[in-house]
Parts: sequence; structure tokens; C-alpha cells
Amino acid sequence: MTACGGLSGGRWTLALAAVSCLTVSGCADRHDLQKVMSPDKTFVLIVDYIHKPFGAEDAVVSLEENKGIATTVAVFRNIQSFDAKWIDPEDIGICQVGVVQDYKTHVVINAHDGNHDFYIQYACPIP
Repeated sequence: MTACGGLSGGRWTLALAAVSCLTVSGCADRHDLQKVMSPDKTFVLIVDYIHKPFGAEDAVVSLEENKGIATTVAVFRNIQSFDAKWIDPEDIGICQVGVVQDYKTHVVINAHDGNHDFYIQYACPIP
């Protein structure tokens, strides 16, 4: 507090930055999609990197039949490092450092040619 009862310069700067961020579209979440085809080219592993204001980053991992409906595999918050890739046609590897919000180790996709089972391994490094 200053002698006049107001906020000091540092607090004003932070308050003004927060207010201006709320009014500027540049502070909205920014999404970067990474799509990796399965070895047999029938399924797609999708990683949605979500860049948050002030530097935080999240990641949402989904799996879909090529041009089909996606199912969420895992959600991570405040990631510090992240990698996801196909180990083989029905196995996915994920290596991450951050907060785990939700994850699955097995997903069944009802594709046009029947059900497909996928297994997700969480390990660093990815095997």
C-alpha cells in the first residue's frame, strides 16, 4: 500500500496485466494439434497441446479411427515434458511429467470393421 492507500507499483502492474489479459484475445487458450497415424494407417493418435495464459500447458490425448469419432485416452495438466507415440498397431506409449487428471490403460474403439482394443503404456522413456 502507498501512503495514499493505493496499491504499490508492482501490484498495480500485476493488476493491470490481469485486466488487460482478460480484454485481449491473445491471452485465450491456444491449441496445437499433433496427429500421428498408426503403423497400419487406420487409426490416428491425437495430442491437443493447450497453451494457457501465463505459460501453463496441458495435453489431451485422443484416439480415433481415421476420419471417425475420437475417444479421450488421457488428460494432463501443467505438463513440463510430454511425448506420445505408437509402439505397435495396438499399443500407445505416453511419457509425461505433470499432473494426471484422467487416464485409461485400455480403450476399445468400435470401428467400421468391428471392435479394436488399444493398450496405453505410461512410462519414461517410451519402450
